[in-house]
Amino acid sequence: MPPHAAEAPVSRKTPQDATILLPGHYRRSPLVRDLEELCDPRRAADPALFLNLVVKYFFAYLYEGAQEAVVSLPDITRLFEQFHRHRSLNEDGDDVEVMNGLRQCASALRLLADLPR
Repeated sequence: MPPHAAEAPVSRKTPQDATILLPGHYRRSPLVRDLEELCDPRRAADPALFLNLVVKYFFAYLYEGAQEAVVSLPDITRLFEQFHRHRSLNEDGDDVEVMNGLRQCASALRLLADLPR
């Protein structure tokens, strides 16, 4: 019989151990460039491009100007990890402003985070 959820060991991966996208699917390009490419009728839409769009938009929702920058995959993964625990107390090393922003924008961010499913 499997253990109850409360008794099951929790494996918390750090951003160095986990990733929100497979590295081969991550595009080192700004969100605005991905949007331009997606809107180009001469190019076929790539499923990985849609995933990049979602995770970069998620990041840009909290960080002003991020849509123009190349954001690293570990930074995006870290933000998703923080969002995963946005309802709990802050942990050591958490940026209080970021965690509060995640809490304030939770409804919109939840929608974005669920899109790839």
